[in-house]
Order: sequence, then C-alpha cells, then structure tokens
Amino acid sequence: NFSHKAMWDNIEAGFFVKLESAGPLLKPIKNTSAIEVFRDPTEPLPGADENISQLRLPQIHLAYDWLEKKLTGITEKHHSYTIDLLTPEGAKAVSAWNITGTPRTFEGNTDALEALLKNGSLIKVGGNLSRSGEPFPEHRLLLQQTGWSHKPLDLPNLTPEQILAIYAGMSVERRQLLMLNASIRKLIIEGTAGEMTATDDDISVEQFFSEYAEIFYAFRKLKEQLQEAHDDEKWSRLDYYLSGSGMDSLPALVERITTTKNDEEKTQSGVTIYLLLLCCKEIFQSPHFQSRPHSKEQLYSITQELGKLRKGDTLVLEDNSTKNRRRFFTWFEGQFFKEYKKVEREASE
Repeated sequence: NFSHKAMWDNIEAGFFVKLESAGPLLKPIKNTSAIEVFRDPTEPLPGADENISQLRLPQIHLAYDWLEKKLTGITEKHHSYTIDLLTPEGAKAVSAWNITGTPRTFEGNTDALEALLKNGSLIKVGGNLSRSGEPFPEHRLLLQQTGWSHKPLDLPNLTPEQILAIYAGMSVERRQLLMLNASIRKLIIEGTAGEMTATDDDISVEQFFSEYAEIFYAFRKLKEQLQEAHDDEKWSRLDYYLSGSGMDSLPALVERITTTKNDEEKTQSGVTIYLLLLCCKEIFQSPHFQSRPHSKEQLYSITQELGKLRKGDTLVLEDNSTKNRRRFFTWFEGQFFKEYKKVEREASE
C-alpha cells in the first residue's frame, strides 16, 4: 500500500507473547518424496527461442543504472564471454564486451543501449567464449534496470508556471492532482482518453510571472527542500530534482524554458528566462549539490544557455551596445550571486 495515508498517517503495532513451553515451531518431514516440487515448464519462457531452448546457454546477468549511466555484467565463476547486445534490426548497441565471473562495468558509450531500453528490458545477446572463440546462440535475456527516476519516460510536460507552483510548496495531494491532470490532458489530446473529456481545475497560476518575487520565493523553498534532503541523506529525492527525468525536475524546467517544440512559442519573456536560468545555476553551483551525479553536466548546460541569452537578441537593453551589454551582465550576475549577511550592530549608549 503506497498511498499517502499508509506511508504517513497509519500506525502499526506488534507485541510479544510468552509461551508456556518454548520449542521448535517447525517439524521435519520424514518422507521427503511427499514434498511437492515445481515441474519443468511445458512451454518456453516469454522471449525464449524454441529452437535453442534445449541448448545450454551461458548464465549472463546484466543490469543498467540510469542514475549512474552504468552497465554491469557477470557470469558463472571461471567462465568468460565476449558479448554483443543487439537491437531488433541486428545492430550492436554494445559491442565486444568481455564479462567474467566477477562484476564488470562497460566502459563505452551507452546511448544506443538507452534507446534500446526505452522499449523494454528483454535484450537480445550474442557472442562467444573468450578463450576458444566458440560462439553461443543468440538469445534474449532480462536486463535489470535501476535508477528509474532518471529514465526518460513518455510523460506529459508541465508548464514552467506549474513546475514553480510545485516548488513553492504545494501539498502532496495538490501536487498529485496537478500531475494527474497533465497526464489526462495528454491522453485527451492523443484521443486515447476514452470517455474522459475534461480534468479537475489546476491550482491557479495565471500571471505567475507578473511578480518576479514569486520566482525567487519558489526557488528559495526548493533550495530549502534540497538542503533538507542532503542533510537527511535522502539521496534519491535530491537526485530526482537535480538530474532526474520527472515532470517537475530542474532539467525538465530548463528544457521547457529553453526549447521550442512543435512550433510552440515560448510564453515567457527573455527577462523571465534569464532569471530562471540564474536561479537554476545558483542551485547547481552549491558545493553540497555539485558532488551529486550529473550536477556538473547540468551546470555546464545552463551556463551555455546563459551565454546564448547574453549574445542573442532575446534580451534588449536601453543602451544595447556590445560594450554596455558586457558591463551590465557582468555587474548584474555579480550582484545576483553575491551573498549578503545580516550584521547586528550594538546599540551605542
């Protein structure tokens, strides 16, 4: 039961009972032939090839971590294989990877593998014995996937206003409603929503950017939540917002304000986009968060987008000369990232 009530409100209780005479709770079965056992399957397992089901295939175990972007593999002790992971078209997503009886990590590029895993976890593998070069039949195996918060899924997009509304401190129920509504809208647009034709009202976010203080408030609340997750060592929650693929993660927000899809015009002004990118950069510049996976890559990407804004025509200054633009952005960002401390003066008698 993963409902909010079960996770946060319910209370479980247990108690001990003293027995009059303590003893073993299990009794051995004298006639072991009476024990029921699993029978051999009469049909091949899903994904198995009937032609090779009777052959002895290598015991290969593979796992891919989406957070670390790390592919690991292991086989039986005292065995080694050079394997290829194949796409349905027969191309090699992973080529000539040697695995042994101890865990091995693939050192190459995993982009092709990630594209393959978007369609499922059953992967076709082929290869040969490392020592003799004798090939084994190509077959399918189940690859274990971890770090699901970082796996790109076919999810609806939230608007920047909705994402910041979540950062500003929505309740769990309201946050779930907003995400559910976004999913229902996606189904309605695609014509796969059945009899559903409308959604519940979202939290009002009209004119959310009319006051820039709203932006700073939302990011201040987000940074407090991230710092709390760091202090409590809740790494999965911290990594979800810093580098995850969720609808309300920071990478999702950056993508929404910097990318135009399907000829959709950006609804935010250049000033708003500039402030949002600076707020994101401030978070990723924090030493506490830079040590987390992919944070440096996110910081680099945001820095590149800021560079495009400074050189482009999205932001226009009153004196828009190259020299003045350089002076303004240097001054403004210096003030933006400057840390001010409150100092109390002693009252003079």
